[in-house]
Amino acid sequence: WATEHRTVVFVRHGESTWNEMFNRGRGLQRFLWMPLRLARGLAREAASIMSTESTFIDSPLSPRGIQQAGEIRKALRSNDECHALLAEALAVSANVTSVLVASNLRRAVETGTLALADRLAKTGEQMFIRSELQEISRNLDAVSLAPPLSYPTAPRDAVATALHDADLVFDSLYCADGNRGNKAVLGHPRERLARFADFCFGESKVGGLESLQQNNGAVIVAVGHSLWFKTFFRMYIDRAVQHELKERKISNSGVVSFTLERGVVGGRMLYR
Repeated sequence: WATEHRTVVFVRHGESTWNEMFNRGRGLQRFLWMPLRLARGLAREAASIMSTESTFIDSPLSPRGIQQAGEIRKALRSNDECHALLAEALAVSANVTSVLVASNLRRAVETGTLALADRLAKTGEQMFIRSELQEISRNLDAVSLAPPLSYPTAPRDAVATALHDADLVFDSLYCADGNRGNKAVLGHPRERLARFADFCFGESKVGGLESLQQNNGAVIVAVGHSLWFKTFFRMYIDRAVQHELKERKISNSGVVSFTLERGVVGGRMLYR
């Protein structure tokens, strides 16, 4: 019944400072080290109290997260056979429409910029900031510091250092027309998931791109968050189908590629 399809590539952000404090490690080790990591985080938060930076709110990439995003960039450069599928998913081709989008949270924007720096420098394309991709969690790290229609105009020092060899003009690197600001506190994520699905097919009602309309060869690379991705798969993979992506989160800097289809059934547009 499906008459249209798009290739969608989900890229989870690298480890954030929030992940570093609360999620690093497993079992007892995780909880034994958490007080020390939390104390360090509180110290960083106190040191940045007079700036727009925050370790907890809209948490950025940790040093390990910056390294993880850099590993994607390194893999794309390697021409290694074992990274061929990764390159096919994330690289740009003259014959294929490929669009880069990221959530309005810093760690996603930083990951996309670091991982795909060579592509951005080569093509001169923009990364589209989409608030639909904002993480579903109600934790402080899922609150965006970027106002509506805004984006980070310059990278943090640690990110800039990692990008020292990339010829990027940050003032024109991002398009924030799709950043509608923070999600509604009591809103259901279903609406945002559906808006992103519409965006993938270039629907004008959600500010979709004309280049994605009626283009079955198009690729959408979306940099975002683990709970959002898992909820998307639960919404669009058939309920009768068991799949690990419906139950497990994508790891930091993990990449998953899939086909999103849609078609009209009984007068309704359905996606899968």
